Amino acid sequence: MYVLSGQNMLRAGLASVVGGVVMGLLWALILLPFTRGFFALIVGVALGYGFTRLLEFATGGKRGPGMVGFAIGGIVLAWVVLILFGGQHFALWGLVAAGIGVWFAYQNLR
Repeated sequence: MYVLSGQNMLRAGLASVVGGVVMGLLWALILLPFTRGFFALIVGVALGYGFTRLLEFATGGKRGPGMVGFAIGGIVLAWVVLILFGGQHFALWGLVAAGIGVWFAYQNLR
């Protein structure tokens, strides 16, 4: 459960990149008005939950530090896509949401 083969690492990396771009675009184009204040908490939980389920699906339920690293990478990529497509004035609240997403993914994948 905690040992990642090369194929699992490739799948997790691909899922992180594709998930980061797709979730970042959804975040920037649809969820952008909800990235302020209390709603940043909800967006962050959704990011963490989404990456947890995506990586579990891609690797067959693997967990551990490697999976947490892939989730963090995907969430950071989603935040960068938010800044590129949503504007830099959402960077701080987006960082709060990304931090909450990282914490949530860590709690689920450790």
